[in-house]
Amino acid sequence: MLPAAGCSTLFRAQHPTPAGFIKVADDNWTFVDSATDKTFIPFGVNHCSWQDTDEEQIEADFAKMKKLGVNIVRVNIPSWSDWVNRPEANTFVYDPNGLTKFDLLLDAAKRHNIRLILCQWLFGYPRRLGDTYANDEVIDYQAFGYECLAEKLKNEPIIFAYTLMNEPRNTWDSPERRVKWPIWLKEKYSKLDALEAAWGDLKAPETWGAIDIPANEHVPGSQRLYDYQLFGRHIARKWTESIVAAIKKHDANHLISLGAVQWSVPFDRLDEPGGFNGYTGFDPRYLADLLDFTCMHYYPFSWHHPVPLDWETINDPNIVQDWLHSAEAFHYYAYVGKPVIFEEFNFGLTPRGKEVFDPEVWRMVAEWNKKEINHTRTCVSGWLSWPYRDRPDAGDITNAGGLVDPNDNIKPWGRTFKRMAKQMRKWKLKRAEPDYIMEVDEKMILTSADGLKQFWRDYLALRRKGHIVDFEIASP
Repeated sequence: MLPAAGCSTLFRAQHPTPAGFIKVADDNWTFVDSATDKTFIPFGVNHCSWQDTDEEQIEADFAKMKKLGVNIVRVNIPSWSDWVNRPEANTFVYDPNGLTKFDLLLDAAKRHNIRLILCQWLFGYPRRLGDTYANDEVIDYQAFGYECLAEKLKNEPIIFAYTLMNEPRNTWDSPERRVKWPIWLKEKYSKLDALEAAWGDLKAPETWGAIDIPANEHVPGSQRLYDYQLFGRHIARKWTESIVAAIKKHDANHLISLGAVQWSVPFDRLDEPGGFNGYTGFDPRYLADLLDFTCMHYYPFSWHHPVPLDWETINDPNIVQDWLHSAEAFHYYAYVGKPVIFEEFNFGLTPRGKEVFDPEVWRMVAEWNKKEINHTRTCVSGWLSWPYRDRPDAGDITNAGGLVDPNDNIKPWGRTFKRMAKQMRKWKLKRAEPDYIMEVDEKMILTSADGLKQFWRDYLALRRKGHIVDFEIASP
């Protein structure tokens, strides 16, 4: 048994320990407490700044979250380099002292009976070691860390799940990918002339040992670009397999998922085909068999949407409805016969010319979030708002989207959340079955910006007619 760090005695209290671990219900859509068979609807927040606070603040945060109706919190795992040492190549050592503050968090969660989702972040991660998802030694490093966590936490019912990484995104180019890329191609095509026939753009001296990667630019219909997108998906799956296997060596009690950014779905990204701002490869439909449920992060700012959501259009009910329909699309895509959690959501706008503390900003955050939760009740199994507390120094919605302000005063969204949390206890979640299957040309939307724009025009036209839309991905 791996040793655990000692917990503080500052807040001694009898823990109202949960009766059992959370499991997926027989309907494959909701969650239940395995000991009581009572339905558990995740309704909570992301609190990924807890490491910047002291023990008293952690206790105060959990006490206030409990009063606001929070029943689950997603938190970041402490920086791996704090508690997984690497004294020499390929050798890793667990240091429980690096998890002392995490144990204080765990203790507070138990006191207030708030379940935890644990998620790896790349903050403080020693990326100098190599590509996070393609370097075998780095993968072993992460897997070792998860083994340590699994051994430490396997008997803790307060843990709801591991979501393996926050918004994983494949790097477009790295030495490790350049090595693995031709190996993957050879497994797919076997013969060089078959590759040449498929691509039509091989150039001397490209051979199995030296096949260039495509530029990270849209080239509609390019087979080379499409293959590279599929290769990224292969890298994502191999990484996920390794981390899931590491957890399951020790822990069969907790659920496992992945915190997927909206660009994990083929029909959304920013200005590039792949990389940080493009298709991530961590596609829920291709990782489905490895995970117990799927998670989506969605904010209403797709570059390829017909009309942007901004301070002018937010007052147009038709445009707002289109954006609510868009949020729905990601969750129908992410459904793989298992629950879908809306793991990050919020207004998605930074103030953009308005003051962070402007009451209009706070009102709009509360109004949008309420609408989004109500709109997705037929395609989502749980919700976690981003963030718990405002951080005015942040460059995104983290600066204005919290339940509380930096001084812990409850904001309009916090009051709305509390009312909804009471209502949620009576909800009977049931997924609305689609009545229209939209065929999507995967090759086109992964290689073409125009293809993405056309997708959204077609999808929204169907939703405006009242269709509940799911997707069939057609690949050549």
